[in-house]
Amino acid sequence: DGSIADPLDGEADLRAGRLRFVGDAGQRVREDALRMLRYCRLMPAFASAGPDPEAVAALRAHAGLATALSGERVASELARLLVAPGAGDAIALMRDCGVDMAALGLSVDASLLAHMPPIDRQMLQVQLSFHLVQRW
Repeated sequence: DGSIADPLDGEADLRAGRLRFVGDAGQRVREDALRMLRYCRLMPAFASAGPDPEAVAALRAHAGLATALSGERVASELARLLVAPGAGDAIALMRDCGVDMAALGLSVDASLLAHMPPIDRQMLQVQLSFHLVQRW
């Protein structure tokens, strides 16, 4: 019939410009640390009200879990993040929470994105995968 079930009232969050984890943010991150990178990537597009304080607290508290992620998973998410609108804001959130250091082994300065030429996503994926696989 075309109706959409929305038991968690996600539509209200979208209208209000909020991006939140379902339930306990810390628990969601502990279940899969890649969710931290995804939150950072999606936040600029969906959180016009700014990052959710509970999400930020979870990212800060559990950033170290990103060290256990495979290089391929990190590279794939980072390639998507760098070509997404608001990449600078996503990188800034990663840096603020320590996710960049845990996931990449380095601190990333979002201001450098302003000086980069347009990114070829496929080439970026290959280069990131090589670098991150070598790291592990």
